[in-house]
Amino acid sequence: MRRSILHGTLSTLVLGVLSLVLVASAQAQMIYEVAGGSGSARYWQTTWLPNPLTDYWWTIRSQYIVRASEMQFYGMTAGKISSLAINLRNSTPAAARQFTIKMRNTTLTTAPLPQSDAGMTTVFSSGGYQWPTAGATDTWVTLNFSEPFDWDGVSNLHIDWCSYRTGYTGNTPWLEMTQPNPLYFVGTYMYQDNINYCVTNVQPYYYTYTRPVFRFGVLSGIETSFPDDIDPRRILRTGVIYDGIDPAFPKPSLTFRQRVGQSIGLTYRIVGPLPARNVIYQGVAPGGNPNITHSATSTGLFTYTMNEATGPAAGVGGALNLTNIQGGSYVLEATYSIPGYTQQWQKEFIIAYPNDLSVRAIRSPLAIPRKYPKGVSIPVSATIQNVGVNDITSANLVATVRRLPDNTIVWTDTVPYTGQLSTGQVATLDFDVFQPA
Repeated sequence: MRRSILHGTLSTLVLGVLSLVLVASAQAQMIYEVAGGSGSARYWQTTWLPNPLTDYWWTIRSQYIVRASEMQFYGMTAGKISSLAINLRNSTPAAARQFTIKMRNTTLTTAPLPQSDAGMTTVFSSGGYQWPTAGATDTWVTLNFSEPFDWDGVSNLHIDWCSYRTGYTGNTPWLEMTQPNPLYFVGTYMYQDNINYCVTNVQPYYYTYTRPVFRFGVLSGIETSFPDDIDPRRILRTGVIYDGIDPAFPKPSLTFRQRVGQSIGLTYRIVGPLPARNVIYQGVAPGGNPNITHSATSTGLFTYTMNEATGPAAGVGGALNLTNIQGGSYVLEATYSIPGYTQQWQKEFIIAYPNDLSVRAIRSPLAIPRKYPKGVSIPVSATIQNVGVNDITSANLVATVRRLPDNTIVWTDTVPYTGQLSTGQVATLDFDVFQPA
C-alpha cells in the first residue's frame, strides 16, 4: 500500500510491511491450430523419417516454412507467439535430449537448402527435454517460449527444430503431420551421429512436403498503454493537460496488434485516487458510448488514441486534463474484445504533486505465502521512489510489523533518508532486523 505523509522537503513515509497491493495485467493466449491451409491433408507420421522427434540418430534437425496465407486461413492474427504445440500418439520416451526451437520472419515461400539459422531467434531451449508418454489418442504437447516471438501477420515463418544427444534408440513417437495443397517444399531435414549438428550446419539435407500440425499460442490484445505502470510513463503531473500536442504529454491510448478487417471492442477508464475508485476519465465512442468499436484498416501494431471522453479529468478532444485532479495512485482499466476472447488490462500509475514519496517495493520480508521460521532474525528493507514533481532531499521512513488478525504492532523502526532523489529515482533503505518472538 502506498502512503504519503509529506510536509515541505521533509517526508515521512510509513511502510506497512505485511500489506501489499498489486495491480497486474492479464494477457492470455489465443490458440490457432495450423495445418497446410485450404485442401491440405493430415496424417500420422509413424516412421523414422521425416519425423523430427525420432531418437534414431544423435542429431535430428528439421526446418519448416509456414506461409502467412496458411496461418491466416485458420484465423491467426499478428502478435507475439508465446508457445508451440504438437500432437502425439504412441510416444515411448527415450533419454532426454538437448532441444531448441528457433524462428524468424521471412519472405521465403519454400524451405531453403542448405539449412541455415542465420537471423533466427531462439524461442525454446532445453539442455535435457524428454517427450512425454502418449497413448493411442491425441496428446497435445505445449512448448512455452522463453521469450515471445513477434510475428507481423504478413511474413512467412521459418522454423528451425533440432534435438541432440550422445546416443540413440529406435523410439519414434507418432506425430500428426500436414501436407499442403498445392504441394511445395514445406521443410527440410538432416540426421547425423557423432557431432552436435544443431550448432554445425552440414550436408546431407533432404526436402520434405510435410511438416507437423502446429498449435500456435499467440498473445492477443493490448501490449502497451498510456498511462502505463513503467517509468517514466507511470508518473504524471497534477495540473498538466495531456493532449498530445507535445510528445512528452501524450493523450490516453491503447496499443495492440490487429489484422485488417477485424472488429475490436474496447473500453477505457481511469479510477482513483486509490483506495477510492471514482471514475475520473472514461474514453467513449462518438455519441458518448463507453463501448468503443474499432474497425481495423491495417495489419500490425496499432495505437488507438482517445478522441472523446467523459468525467472530471476529460479534456477537449479526449485529452487527460489534470488541472483540478488531486495527486495519488490511480488505475487505468481497459478491455480488448474480439470474438471468443476478452482481455482485461490494468495499469497503476501516479498523479504526482510536490514532495511525493511512495513505496516502490517491500524487499523484505516478503508477503504471504512466504513463511519465516520463529526465532530467526528477518531483514527489513524497502525501495522508495520519488513520484513527485520536485526533488526529495530528506525523509523519515517508518516500518512497522503488525500481528494478524488483531493488528497489534509488534515491531517498529525509523530510518532517515538524506540525499538528492529526483523525480522517478529510487533508493533502497535497510531497517533494523525484526526478531520474531
